Amino acid sequence: MKVRFTLPLFFLSFSGLTAQNSYNSPETGLAVYYADDLHGQATSYGEPYRREAFTAAHQHYPSGTMLRVTRLDNGQSVEVRVNDKMGADPERRIILSRAAAMQIGLVAAGKLQVRIERINGGSLPAEYSAGQNNNYYPAGSRSGQLRARSPFEEPRSYAFEDARIRPESSGQNTYSAYAGQPPAASSGVVLNSGRALAPGLSGYVIQLASYDEGANAVSYVNQLLKQGLQHAYIWEKDGMNRVVIARFQDKASATDYLNELRRQYLLDGIVVQLK
Repeated sequence: MKVRFTLPLFFLSFSGLTAQNSYNSPETGLAVYYADDLHGQATSYGEPYRREAFTAAHQHYPSGTMLRVTRLDNGQSVEVRVNDKMGADPERRIILSRAAAMQIGLVAAGKLQVRIERINGGSLPAEYSAGQNNNYYPAGSRSGQLRARSPFEEPRSYAFEDARIRPESSGQNTYSAYAGQPPAASSGVVLNSGRALAPGLSGYVIQLASYDEGANAVSYVNQLLKQGLQHAYIWEKDGMNRVVIARFQDKASATDYLNELRRQYLLDGIVVQLK
């Protein structure tokens, strides 16, 4: 009887240790990042999600666990604190805050293969305050200087030229001097939004996102407009609806403005020449 009773206990203890060690061992998988409209909403652990904080959601690690997330392709890494719990997901392994995603180029990439490992034994660093309104920025991190403004105040030192197709009240469209005719592939939802990029323009734009569905692009543009970014448009190109900041006369001006968006607004993108 004693033998039969002892062996199951040993087995359970060993299984528990194995499971615990598997959580502490590095894992690889897909990383994504939170949508901006989740900013301010409560996480599974009750702490508000803040896009400018260096935090993450994970399936297994408890709240407060410190993790290092490293890109497999180039070795870029960021340290984050777990403050949310993911549901079961066959593909994704971690969801990063926008600030953390910016640090490793995840915002531009959309999704990345990463290695996830526990650091500091899971204990919080001394410089972290447990208050919900305080953010942890990794010591020595350049991205720790990022500050998101709310509401956004778009820099006024850049000269933009009007680039949209304007719908009239009658439902017909008039066009800027650069416009010519609307693209044949333009969807009604994009044209009716008043934020369609006029065809025939030259110069450069900053592409922030790309969508299959025009309605999704319109939704994101409206979100940017509410944040104060008044030069957001939808460029219908190669069957995709590209959300862009437009437009700049030269690449250097566009690049400078993109750096400002990254530094002050946690927005990322690429500079693209209009063709």
